[in-house]
Amino acid sequence: MKALPSASVLTKLSALQHLNLSHNELTSLPAALATLPSIQTLDVSHNCLVELPLNLATHQSLQLLAAHNPLRLELPLDTARRLEAEDTLFVDPAFPANEHSLFRSPDDPPAGHPAPETVRWLRPHELCQVAGVDAPRLFVDSSSSSDVVQGALGDCWLLSALAVVALHRDGLLTQIFAPSACVGLPAGSLTVQFYCEGRWERVTIDDRIPCDSSGYPLYAHCVEPNEMWVPLLEKAYAKLKGSYQALTSGFVDNALVELTGGAPQRFRFQRALGKDSALTESRSPEAPISSDIWGTLSLWMAEVNVHLKWKLALPWL
Repeated sequence: MKALPSASVLTKLSALQHLNLSHNELTSLPAALATLPSIQTLDVSHNCLVELPLNLATHQSLQLLAAHNPLRLELPLDTARRLEAEDTLFVDPAFPANEHSLFRSPDDPPAGHPAPETVRWLRPHELCQVAGVDAPRLFVDSSSSSDVVQGALGDCWLLSALAVVALHRDGLLTQIFAPSACVGLPAGSLTVQFYCEGRWERVTIDDRIPCDSSGYPLYAHCVEPNEMWVPLLEKAYAKLKGSYQALTSGFVDNALVELTGGAPQRFRFQRALGKDSALTESRSPEAPISSDIWGTLSLWMAEVNVHLKWKLALPWL
């Protein structure tokens, strides 16, 4: 299916609560969907949607599932340029484009970091202009762990967690972003949410990314230069923690909790297998790993599958 019936037909579905339109070839959605009085869930994942109607993206009582669509992150390039010229793109006063957002202590930057005055803060459409590529997208051909490229920041623990979440079969990563991320409200802004201290906390940022003097992102970015989910999520997490430098060094399981709301569990091989196990034996790098390690791993994974099954739901309602 490539198109929905007319608005007059849709209005007859007044009692509809859950509408599944996933795995079609829809390129647009009628705004009339948001006017259905009983609608609670709308699944439009796995389609060809480039943007969403404004009233759908910002609907307060609608659970919108829009994973695996080529949704446009920014407004069209000409519109973005016009808004920039009019000085109407969102600027986040709580996380400014200066050394206060880069460093824990603005007066004591880390050795080797470019001077703050040489850092260029570029928006997605500007990054694409510098790279000479197409208009920016939040995701290009869906998300993948191979999208993630580490920059000059020691936050591999966070990026490892992002790579894990990107592989989630139900599109968990895309649900971290607010539905309005698809249309950019207000223009030049983005809202995501993290699970902190037992509750979901929303973080809104502007979309200016710190770059070197040539316009190349200083920190994490995607393999595809017009794909933006990695640098924007990293920036939102940096705002949550106080600065980019605050992301230096951490634990993958902590990041996974704040990205998913799930319950982590650490598994230490030596403790589980005993001090005389194959893990503690000295052996050459070429020697095969003892089968008792794989047996223990299999047993542990079976326990995980039994005891730790949950469906993660990110509450944008």
